[in-house]
Amino acid sequence: MCRVVLLCRVYLNNCKSDPSSCVRVILLATGGAITRVSVAPHVGEDDEHLDVSNFFPNGAYSVRASVLPGTDDKLPCDWRIYVSSFVIKPPRNRAIEAKFGRKWLGNILVAKYHQEEGCVTFVNATGSDMELACTLLYR
Repeated sequence: MCRVVLLCRVYLNNCKSDPSSCVRVILLATGGAITRVSVAPHVGEDDEHLDVSNFFPNGAYSVRASVLPGTDDKLPCDWRIYVSSFVIKPPRNRAIEAKFGRKWLGNILVAKYHQEEGCVTFVNATGSDMELACTLLYR
């Protein structure tokens, strides 16, 4: 089975979007928290890009995940994972160390796609999605 993972460079800037267009995503923060935060769509881009500049001031990379890493098991919905671009060395991520016992630098943001096949719009991640997102990252 062939798996396609889209890797894209996310160019970030500050945008002031309509708050009603925000989506809730899961943040694994350098400060140690695993929580949901609101993020707006990136102005001037398609629906598949979020303005994550508050969490990645030096830019970020993202990848769309459709299957559980290391398997062919399709996820109930696709996810987009954002990580630091490492233009400047980010701080240690205490949330990853506490949850997984692994070292990681910078924040990690996980956004949930709408469940329709091929959909490029995001939906709010719920509290119950946190464990699935963490499983996705652990793999």
